[in-house]
Amino acid sequence: MKWKWVIIAAFLTAMLALPVVATAEIIANFEGRAGTLDVDGYKGKTGLGWSGAWVEKGSGTGSVVGTLMTPTTPGYTAFDSDNDQYLRIRTTLTSGTNYKGSINRNYTHSSGDVDFTQPYRVSLSVRPEDLTNWEQSATNDSFRIFDILGTNSYDRSATSTRFYVSANGGPTSPYNSTKHCWLVSDGTSSITTYVYIADGHIYDFVIDVFPDTKTWDVTITDRDFALADINPAYYDGVTTRPKATYTKEGLNWYAAGATGTNAPTAISVAVYEGIATGGALGKYNTMSVDDIRIAEIPEPTSVAMGLGLLLAGLMVRRRK
Repeated sequence: MKWKWVIIAAFLTAMLALPVVATAEIIANFEGRAGTLDVDGYKGKTGLGWSGAWVEKGSGTGSVVGTLMTPTTPGYTAFDSDNDQYLRIRTTLTSGTNYKGSINRNYTHSSGDVDFTQPYRVSLSVRPEDLTNWEQSATNDSFRIFDILGTNSYDRSATSTRFYVSANGGPTSPYNSTKHCWLVSDGTSSITTYVYIADGHIYDFVIDVFPDTKTWDVTITDRDFALADINPAYYDGVTTRPKATYTKEGLNWYAAGATGTNAPTAISVAVYEGIATGGALGKYNTMSVDDIRIAEIPEPTSVAMGLGLLLAGLMVRRRK
């Protein structure tokens, strides 16, 4: 018994002596000022791992506008108890039948902050808002999150996108099990998560990307999950039941060739909208975003190795 306590004491001493290893992060919390004065403002400027400001990109006749939301901005609703700032993204259709809008921002591959040839994590929180218009169009209404090469595109890329998440709107009748909930890509096919969209709910995403295997993992959590908040027309209650969280590992990249010179360099949050033929123009869709973080996934450290060796020593001593 004496030797056991000696070994445990040695392990604790070793752990306390080890330095804390910090993982560098590229962060967008939108806590700066509106304009280009601050890196963490909107649209922001180069710095802290970002190689440029946010870019608004659209397709069709309409507009995509990002608005820095502060506690004094009309329509502000806090993401959490900190009452901090966030970004609201709104697309408005002014002509035709659909408009696709996104905001993109380039991160720096060569900054030394994050090595994108190693496993890395992308996390963010989004909040769809005012779903009245989102439920009207038979096609084109969608919320999307993806990575791309550069900021010159409003949509995912068949050659560079690694992870791709979407949620499609549309009428509640006829019933469609792939509508009104988050979908994740497995290659170019989609998997239904059954984490349904509810007006004003916050969805937390944790996305782990693995360049060596060309795969990605995802966890989606409805922070405000309540069955009463979800339109009962979205699901049948038998084969489709709403979930508060969804986790999937080993998803294939959307673009199998997204390596090397065509690796993603930007994160994009997109809001698409459309109207059925003869529908009213001027309609809009809205989603807000906050707390974007990009960081390497730490590898097992000497702490874990030391624990294994010391426990092995303990077992050997006990057998004696």
